[in-house]
Amino acid sequence: MPLRLRPPKHLSARLSTPALDGLTMHETLYGSLARRVSLRNVLIVALVGIVAYQSVALSFYASKTRYVPYMLLQTPDGSYHVLSEPDPAWSPSDMLARADVRDLIYAIRGVLMDPVENTRRWEKVLRRTTEQGGKHAEAAYWELKEKLKRYSGDIQVIIQVDIQTILTRSPLQTYEVLWTETLWDKNKGRVVEGVSRWRGIISLKFHPAFANPDSAPDGILYDGWSISEEK
Repeated sequence: MPLRLRPPKHLSARLSTPALDGLTMHETLYGSLARRVSLRNVLIVALVGIVAYQSVALSFYASKTRYVPYMLLQTPDGSYHVLSEPDPAWSPSDMLARADVRDLIYAIRGVLMDPVENTRRWEKVLRRTTEQGGKHAEAAYWELKEKLKRYSGDIQVIIQVDIQTILTRSPLQTYEVLWTETLWDKNKGRVVEGVSRWRGIISLKFHPAFANPDSAPDGILYDGWSISEEK
């Protein structure tokens, strides 16, 4: 028996219920209602996506942007000129101070593969120290140099610093930092020494007059620190 294919029936986009014809409470717009609900769901998803994107973009922008309490003029070569005195009533947030503390620990305790970047981090620290902090930085520099002298020959040491936590003892003044250090051989990609644990007490000094776009954008200087290994 030959198979006969019939063309599909064309269903109306508008549903009908003949059994309910004539009733006063009859609603025959179910298909239209379903389409409106589907469109509404699509709009809701789109709005949620836009809000999520804006939140992520704002967070990324905020992490790359730092408020400074004075007016700056950027020149074509990328440098800045200060056009006003720092705002005497301005005070940086605790989050900015913790970020500065984190940068300090990475600079004075870590050693990267790139010697140019190591030098840049040390110069950044030395530009934003008080007189007392400068002495601490000088001592920390030579201490690190003596530590690296113990490894000679083909060993090129990298010190990886992993900060565990930064505790605020006194906002914009004193912070306690816990971190670990791991020594690697850059040439062979192996661990030279096991993981060591360290604790440091960092003292800061803040004043709006310290603010400078080249040295201390937020007016925070490193005033000194005490570091000890946890056995």
